[in-house]
Amino acid sequence: MTRFLHFTAAWLVAVLGASVLSSVFSSHFVLAELRAIDIPISLITQLKMTFTDLAILQTLGIAFGVAFLIAFIIAALCHRYLGGAAQFWFMAAGASAVVTLLLLMSWQLQLMPIAGARSNLGLLMQGFAGLIGGWLFWRVKPDPKAQDL
Repeated sequence: MTRFLHFTAAWLVAVLGASVLSSVFSSHFVLAELRAIDIPISLITQLKMTFTDLAILQTLGIAFGVAFLIAFIIAALCHRYLGGAAQFWFMAAGASAVVTLLLLMSWQLQLMPIAGARSNLGLLMQGFAGLIGGWLFWRVKPDPKAQDL
């Protein structure tokens, strides 16, 4: 039971970390586009927008949670049956889960759901947020050699 709770906590940390990073990256990509068309953005406005955009976590967190659940199970199976470093598998799983999720949502909705991911660099940064989520999961998850208490 303790291992299950530890895995759940690791998954929650990964989802929260990736979701927050994703939201912050998106905000700053939108701000950069506004600056590109000569709209002045003060530091206070930038901070307010970044903080306000965190409201998307309600939806984004759920979507990332489902994507990470699937991706991390696949990563664990790949690590078990194909070998290699678990860290690599979970980081790759996190990045690919986020990019795949966003591309599938974009295909279904006919619009990229995260404004900051509408450019190639923006999508890459969303993948980086997922990669960090995978790394967080790997760091927090229980050691497979540890005893269940």
